[in-house]
Amino acid sequence: GQHPPQQGGYGQQPGGYGSPAQAHGAPQGHGQANYNTQSFHPTQQQLQGWGGAYYQQLQPHEIQEMKGWFAAVDKDRSGTITASELSSMQFGGKKISLKTAKMLLAVFDTDFSGSIGFFEYCALHKFITGQQHAFYAADADRSGKLDIREVHQVFTSMSMGGFQFSQNTIQQVFNRFEKKGFANRTGGLDFETFLQMSAYLNQVRATFAHHDTDRDGWIRINLETLVQMSVSMPTLQV
Repeated sequence: GQHPPQQGGYGQQPGGYGSPAQAHGAPQGHGQANYNTQSFHPTQQQLQGWGGAYYQQLQPHEIQEMKGWFAAVDKDRSGTITASELSSMQFGGKKISLKTAKMLLAVFDTDFSGSIGFFEYCALHKFITGQQHAFYAADADRSGKLDIREVHQVFTSMSMGGFQFSQNTIQQVFNRFEKKGFANRTGGLDFETFLQMSAYLNQVRATFAHHDTDRDGWIRINLETLVQMSVSMPTLQV
C-alpha cells in the first residue's frame, strides 16, 4: 500500500525510483504478449532528439528491467502510457501529482501523440533518476526543499552541460515555479516542483538546440520562428 510522505521529507534516497505502485520487481516480460516488439527499438530520429541522450545512457539490463515496469504501468496494454498511468508510478517512494505527470508527458511526448511510448518512457526514467540524485545531493540539511542558492548550484553543475545562467535568470524561473502551488511549501522547491522546473528548462534548451544548427550557442530568428519555438515548448499551465 501507499504511505503518505513524511513532513518535510521527499522520500527515500536515490535508488528506489521507477517501480509502479503495485508492480515492484515485476518479472521481465510480464504483460508484454500484446506488444509489438518493434516498439521497444527507438528510431534513428528518436535517438537524435533530446530524449536520445538520456536513452543512450542506459545499460542493456536497465532497458530490459524497464520493459517489465512499462508493461505493468500500461494497464490498458495500449503500448503507450498516459498521464494518468504515469501518475500511478512511484518516484523516490512517492507518487507524483497528475499535474506533474501531464507536464512531464508534454515534455517527453516527442512525437506529440498525447502519450509516451517505451523509448520516451526510458528517456523519462533516466531524466528523473538524474534529477533525483542531483536534488538529494544538494539538499544537505535533508529539509526536502532547495532554496535559490542550492537550485542555482545544481543547474550550473549538472551533467549534459547544465545551465550556465546568471543567478538573476535562475531566480526568475525559480520564482515562477515556486508560486505555481503544486505542493505545500513554506519556501523553496520540493522535489516534484524542482522536477517540473528542470523538465521545462531542458525542453527549452532542446528547442533552442534544434535551431542552433552550427552549435555556436547563438541563433538568429524572426517572428515566425519565435512563434514556432514557443508552440513547441511545454506549457506551464497544466
